[in-house]
Amino acid sequence: MKKTIFAVVFFFITVVFVKAQTTQEEYNYVTKGYKTQVESGLDMKKGYSLKSLATETIGIRTVKLEGLYRTNTNTLCAIMIAYTKSGGITEYLCAPMPATSDSIYNQYIKSLHDNTSNTNSSEKLQLITYALTKICF
Repeated sequence: MKKTIFAVVFFFITVVFVKAQTTQEEYNYVTKGYKTQVESGLDMKKGYSLKSLATETIGIRTVKLEGLYRTNTNTLCAIMIAYTKSGGITEYLCAPMPATSDSIYNQYIKSLHDNTSNTNSSEKLQLITYALTKICF
């Protein structure tokens, strides 16, 4: 089931956003730096902008998808997935672009199945897949 959901997500991302690449710096910014930026009231990372792509809510869980764009080329370089569960706790994941290295993809796959934040990974995957299909069609 989990492999099927991942395959669907990967397929939709690949079809919509061909030829882009996510760097390790961009991946780290989305998964760690953005949270620090928001909590500290800092400005957006220089050279980048965020564009809202979709927001989906099922029950008490919400997924917000935002595109991280390089401003000098207006290129989509990553999709930030802000997964919020009950209690307002938000987890930031980074969906890398198709031309990205395997090591970054492996980090993304691991984050989808990470249960250290007491998140049900099956419910998380279902909501992320649902939101990603919304931006692809």
